[in-house]
Amino acid sequence: MGKTQGSGEKSLATHEIVVVQNVTDNSSFGVKLDGTNYQLWQRLMKIHIKGMGKWSYVDGSATKPAAGPKFNEWDTANTNVMGILLKAMTPEVMELFSNFDSPKAI
Repeated sequence: MGKTQGSGEKSLATHEIVVVQNVTDNSSFGVKLDGTNYQLWQRLMKIHIKGMGKWSYVDGSATKPAAGPKFNEWDTANTNVMGILLKAMTPEVMELFSNFDSPKAI
């Protein structure tokens, strides 16, 4: 609602819109693995995932803990990294890797 000004007019409140990009979104790379561009794709994925602090899920050094809260954290991060990799592939390439259970396997 606006304030009433001295002349009886109401001023309109303005709102600033802020867009926040999800840090796991890799669509800004503009590169999807298509079978011909592995070197570029691999480099971009490595930069992105290392920047998130999650490269250990790709190189396999993030060990899977036993059931419990630590397992849930590991599973969520593992799934997020798999999603990043898969979303950066064309549908044809994605189909080849969609049944793998870890980023390392991908």
